Amino acid sequence: MPARRRRRRAATRATPPNPRVLFTDPYVRTRNVKRSADWYKRMLGFEITTAMPNKAKPKFVRMQSPAGAAIMIGDGGDAMAGKKPTKPVSRAIAARKAQKVVSLYLRVPRGINALYENVRRKRAKITQPLTTQEYGMRDFTMEDPDGYEVGVGMESATPAASSASSRTRRRTAARKPAARKSAARKKAPARKKAARKAPARKKAARKAPGRKKAARKAPARKKAARKSTARRKTARKSAARKKAPARKKAARKSTARRKTARKSAARKKAPARKKAARKSTARRKTARKSAARKKAPARKKAARKSTARKKAPARKKAARKSTARKKAPAKRKAARRKAPAKRKTARKSTARRKTAARRKR
Repeated sequence: MPARRRRRRAATRATPPNPRVLFTDPYVRTRNVKRSADWYKRMLGFEITTAMPNKAKPKFVRMQSPAGAAIMIGDGGDAMAGKKPTKPVSRAIAARKAQKVVSLYLRVPRGINALYENVRRKRAKITQPLTTQEYGMRDFTMEDPDGYEVGVGMESATPAASSASSRTRRRTAARKPAARKSAARKKAPARKKAARKAPARKKAARKAPGRKKAARKAPARKKAARKSTARRKTARKSAARKKAPARKKAARKSTARRKTARKSAARKKAPARKKAARKSTARRKTARKSAARKKAPARKKAARKSTARKKAPARKKAARKSTARKKAPAKRKAARRKAPAKRKTARKSTARRKTAARRKR
């Protein structure tokens, strides 16, 4: 067999079959895993199938919808090994860099209107209302607590067709014959090349039974891969359990060392602190005394004024009494002088009244 043919056969054998991808699980990195998981459960009905290290304070969760769609939410670290996220990852999550370029799009088979009304009632942050798109989808977009855009859509039987799109279709239809000819001209060399390669394809088709045999072995390989993964997980868990007591002991020792260091530092600093406190107290006392000395004359003056104000009414009263006492003899003497004239006047007025009363009778 020529060397060229041998090389071709070896290359054909070495090429693996195309992988049969069944589904994808998007992985969303957030700061608060529990909050995000609660949001996806409340808004879209996802349920937690896996939580590490526990459901109370998870660092990683895998959630699945009733229809089978799945999503993974984590803090960016290795929850199984107990490792925290690296600084670049933590910074990127805090700065919300991923949210600007990554978004999720979920497809539902039916009930998009009811789902939209449900998330609106639950006060989801809607960034695009429910709309029928030109590409045949009826969808809306909302934002989760960490800023990721989550689109939910359903295939629409009657896609919205704008006047611009209809004009574009008419122009395309008018250009189709010429476009087909030009496309045929462009594809002609490639077709000729493909025709030349036809014998090689036939030869590869003859080798198809071997590929089918390899495809039959795929389930066994998957089973073996699952077992291997399970073994690795079990080994990691057992290793973590073995290391846990030593880690706890080391943590206790470290805590005790820190406490002892703090106490010794406090003991060393205590005399200096007491001395500083004494000095500070003495300074405050001296400042108070000096301030009191400066304010003393003003206070005394104010006290004198206050006392004078308080005593002023009593003094005025005493002055009035003394004046009255001094004037009393003179008043009595004047009263004695005026007494005969007053009596005479009183007698006259009495006589007048009596006379008037007699006349009336």
